[in-house]
Amino acid sequence: MQLIRQTEFLALGLLHFTKSAFAAKQKLFEPIPSNLESLHCVITGANSGIGYATAEALAKSSCNLYLVCRNEERGQAAVNKLKEISGNQRIFLYPCDMSNMKQVKKLAKQLIFEKRPVNVLIHNAGCMVHKYQLTEEGFETNFATNVLSVFYLTELLLPTLNENRPSRVIVVSSGGMLTEPLITDDLQMKKEPFDGMKQYARNKRQQVALVEYWSMKYVDMNTSFFSMHPGWVNTPVVQESMPQFYKTMKSRLRTPEQGADTVVWLACASSVRKEDSGNFFLDRSRVEKHLPLAHTHYSKNDMERLYDIMQSLVASLENNQNDEK
Repeated sequence: MQLIRQTEFLALGLLHFTKSAFAAKQKLFEPIPSNLESLHCVITGANSGIGYATAEALAKSSCNLYLVCRNEERGQAAVNKLKEISGNQRIFLYPCDMSNMKQVKKLAKQLIFEKRPVNVLIHNAGCMVHKYQLTEEGFETNFATNVLSVFYLTELLLPTLNENRPSRVIVVSSGGMLTEPLITDDLQMKKEPFDGMKQYARNKRQQVALVEYWSMKYVDMNTSFFSMHPGWVNTPVVQESMPQFYKTMKSRLRTPEQGADTVVWLACASSVRKEDSGNFFLDRSRVEKHLPLAHTHYSKNDMERLYDIMQSLVASLENNQNDEK
């Protein structure tokens, strides 16, 4: 089955995930609005790759930007560069390691305390660590960064997002999730030999499932939830974590700007509809969340189980933090 999934994924990717596929579709794209001063966007992992490309496009469209970066020095350099390139001075840095839930909570509290009217939350930060390692809070690093932080920050900022509606939550996922089913019984890969690439793909599937579940759970809120696949993009993460893939596909990889295009469109385009909440996008179009022969479909009960587990982990974190006070 895994071979079937990988074969389907490769065939689909060569057709739709490359830079030539993007170029063919780009001809039909509407322009991104140029005056978006009413948008207040939080972007995680914003100092390089797709995150920086997203920030640059939104900065040039006059958005208010709150860049979340693990490394304060590199984050500040990104802020300075964006201000110089765009002329937009409404760009602010929030240092935060997204693998650390104490810092994630501090980030949310700071945004709320400063009364930032957040109406777009873009989850771009991610990692692919190939060795099993735990964060200081005891979570497997990939899971903490790619899934738990996405869940925690979204839930913490939901009141702010709802207050500043209509609002949007966008998760930068990956086509790699198409090769994995939704795993809920071993989120931190403790019961099998650790495989960083497989864990990353599972994390990305979990992101997509959470987005779908949020869209149902919070259907009465005027907040929309979207996940997207940027295509195969030439980023530092790909170069460092997938060297063989990078070497083989280098000439076909998209630029970070091409990878960021759908993120920017989902963040600000009026053609993005509330009815599309919960869906998965590639190149500004809804696409399927499952390969035809992959047998990766899951039920609403599966998504609810994932959500409940995440809630339990967050509750445990909150209790531990209260005990430390």
